[in-house]
Amino acid sequence: MDLFGIGVNYEEHDVDVYSYWGTTYRNEEDYEMEGSASLFIPRAGARFTFGGETLRPYLFADLFKSFASVNVEAENSWREYENGQLVDSGSDDGELSKDEEDLVKGLLGVWGFNLGFGTEYMFNESFGVAGEYALRLYRTSADRSESDSSGGGTSEWREEWEEELSGTLRMTYAAVALTYHFQ
Repeated sequence: MDLFGIGVNYEEHDVDVYSYWGTTYRNEEDYEMEGSASLFIPRAGARFTFGGETLRPYLFADLFKSFASVNVEAENSWREYENGQLVDSGSDDGELSKDEEDLVKGLLGVWGFNLGFGTEYMFNESFGVAGEYALRLYRTSADRSESDSSGGGTSEWREEWEEELSGTLRMTYAAVALTYHFQ
């Protein structure tokens, strides 16, 4: 089982200034977001060893799937000024909606496999040195859809949208290790 954690901090400050008929308007907005995620990644695999006592070539493979726990907190605040005078301000705290949380968990729900080969050279019955090389593939995808509508009578509208995101990461892995076998 692998355990993986990630933390993210994001800050944004926007200022809009414009004039209209002799009045200067200034709008400021601050956005802060803090988030963390933990991934639990169980693995299942096999290793097949060939050869004799001193030189032991082997093949190995494993499959894995990650399961995510996500926590995000956000705060948005704004201030509106007319000719330098504050006329409106406010703030709201934000959390991920259920749909957004499902989307993030879907993206972090990575699955994949390792496929490789190696050789172990035994100095004696207990100690050895091994080298191995493998291909790792990570795959993720998530999708969601929403719709919105309003109106009635002489005016109405309806909007629908779908989002789909997928990604693949391919990498190689190489290792050299000292080994000890309990007898």
